Amino acid sequence: MPGFFDIIFGQPEPEPEAPKPKKAKKTKKARKTPMKKEESVIDSLRAEIAEVRGMVTIPEPEPEPEPEPEPEVEDEEPDDDESS
Repeated sequence: MPGFFDIIFGQPEPEPEAPKPKKAKKTKKARKTPMKKEESVIDSLRAEIAEVRGMVTIPEPEPEPEPEPEPEVEDEEPDDDESS
């Protein structure tokens, strides 16, 4: 039996059913790659890096030359005791 508002305003249109989700397909498992191959590549790269580091020589900074001491300048001031 329709309600009061349904009679006045009319029956609302039925909502369409929500679309059903599709089934997910199973994914293929990834192939396992041999770890030995990757480790050997990493080891060879590390060896190459060590070789390159051995070839590079970093020059040590030259020590700064010591500044020459300034010669002491003696001011000649007359002694007051000698003039009297």
